[in-house]
Amino acid sequence: MKRKWVWRVLVFLWCAMIFYQSGKIAEVSSEESSNIMTIVNSGIQKLTGSAQFGVSERFIRKAGHFLEYLILGVFLYGAISSPTRKAKGLWLPFSTGVLYAATDELHQYFVPGRSMRIFDLGIDALGLLAGVILACFLIKRVKPL
Repeated sequence: MKRKWVWRVLVFLWCAMIFYQSGKIAEVSSEESSNIMTIVNSGIQKLTGSAQFGVSERFIRKAGHFLEYLILGVFLYGAISSPTRKAKGLWLPFSTGVLYAATDELHQYFVPGRSMRIFDLGIDALGLLAGVILACFLIKRVKPL
C-alpha cells in the first residue's frame, strides 16, 4: 500500500507540472519549444554531419504532448492499477488520464495566445495509452523492493 502513495504523489506532481506548462502564454511556450528544437537539430546535425535534416517546432510541441502524457500514463498505472482486477488495470488509468488531458486543453483555452485543440487531446491519449501499456509490462517484471 505504501508504494501506491508514492505513485499517487508522482501523479500529483506530474499533473501540477503539466498544468504549469499549459499556463504559459503562447510567446513563452513557443520560445521554449524553439530552444528545444535548436538543441535537437544541433544534435541531429552532429550525428548526420548535415544540416539538411531537422525537426520543426510543431514536431517538438506534439512530441512534448506525447511524452508528457506517456509519463503520466506510467504514473497513473502505478497509482490506480489493480493486479486482481484486470479490466481495471488498463482502462481506469487510461480513462483518468484522458479526463485530465481534456481539462488541460480546456485550461489552455483561457491562456492568452493558446487554444483548445482536439488534435492535441488525441496525441495526449496516444501518449497515455503508450505509457499505460509500457507500465503494465515493466511494473510486472520489476521485483518489489
